Amino acid sequence: MLLQLVLGVLATMHPGHAAGHPAKVRVAVCQILAIDGDREGNFRRIEYALADAQAKHAQIAAFPESVILGWENPDAHRMAAPIPGADSDRIAALARKYGLMIAIGLDERDGEHLYDSAILVDRTGKLLWKHRKINVLPELMTPPYSEGKAEDIGVVETEYGRIAVLVCADTFSDANVERIKRGKPDLMIVPYGWAAKNEEWPEH
Repeated sequence: MLLQLVLGVLATMHPGHAAGHPAKVRVAVCQILAIDGDREGNFRRIEYALADAQAKHAQIAAFPESVILGWENPDAHRMAAPIPGADSDRIAALARKYGLMIAIGLDERDGEHLYDSAILVDRTGKLLWKHRKINVLPELMTPPYSEGKAEDIGVVETEYGRIAVLVCADTFSDANVERIKRGKPDLMIVPYGWAAKNEEWPEH
């Protein structure tokens, strides 16, 4: 399987303006090549993207789903770290180094469970939010990711307003989107990945 990640563009978002929050925030949508199991290489590519985002005056850098170990990579069952843990700590250090808020998808091990998670880290390296993917598409990997809980969907207050995080196929569910809507976010960030067999590219 090949993995297609979200297009690499720099966008200006317009969250609902609230007291104490900017009317605009610049978001770098960071497309990187995520190679299954290549933790060190993927971290290097993440850092290159952060340097580019910083140079283009972004305030938030958004990365794809499962970008540290690769989406639907069975080896993640033994390679994934807890959150907080080694991988999220490295993301926090990069947020401090480049002065950027980071939204990123990474696999999370919790005991015997593997989650397809996403975190939001502020520019001081503080972990603001963690979301565990709910709609995990269990037919794509054996054993599959464990499912997150819909009741854990929420919104976090940040310096750029209220931010919500889902992961990829979570947005296929109207119920999930309605839960987000009730939180009245100014901005929603969705780490996303899409896979297809080689012969199906690019029509997939």
